[in-house]
Amino acid sequence: MIVVDASALIKVLAEKGPAADTVRKRLVGEALAAPTHLDAEILSVLRGLTLSGKLAVDRAEVAIGLLEIMPLERVPAQVYLRRGWQLRGNHSAYDALYIALAEALSCPLITSDARLARGNIAHCEIELFV
Repeated sequence: MIVVDASALIKVLAEKGPAADTVRKRLVGEALAAPTHLDAEILSVLRGLTLSGKLAVDRAEVAIGLLEIMPLERVPAQVYLRRGWQLRGNHSAYDALYIALAEALSCPLITSDARLARGNIAHCEIELFV
């Protein structure tokens, strides 16, 4: 089991190239988990990419379709609110919930967010893919 955050998953869903391929290879064959807010984060990023012209609308729609069928366990964030709150000094609420879930599952967190990876109070392995 691994926890994947929106920054890493957006590479898989909407990007091409070596960085995206590296993340894809890391996720293949793994059981994936994420807090339920991941879907909203992905939609927000896709919206921003399409509005800025960096991603075609049809490509974003394909990404949404892939997200809908992705075998990803979505875990209710409310279970990890207390730990997320404890991490508030070093991480955003969204990032803290990814960390809290990875800690609870005793598994690595896959991210493409260097800022998240720099936080030094997580009790889980954080794998950074940039």
